[in-house]
Amino acid sequence: MPRKKKTPVVTPAIDLPKEFLEKLIPGPMDAAGVEAVFQQLKKAVIERALGAELGLHLADAEGGSGNHRNG
Repeated sequence: MPRKKKTPVVTPAIDLPKEFLEKLIPGPMDAAGVEAVFQQLKKAVIERALGAELGLHLADAEGGSGNHRNG
């Protein structure tokens, strides 16, 4: 059975403001500092994505007909 061709994931180019980068990386950092900054950034991105996903699910529940057969 032939495999389906995977469509390549296209990520948009992000132009981060210079002020944001200066706040994120105030000066020279060692490996532990880079890892700590990356962990904080990753946590913030994941929380934002999960919050948006949860908001989408809750919006679907409000607009949908719900479980009308059992209520």
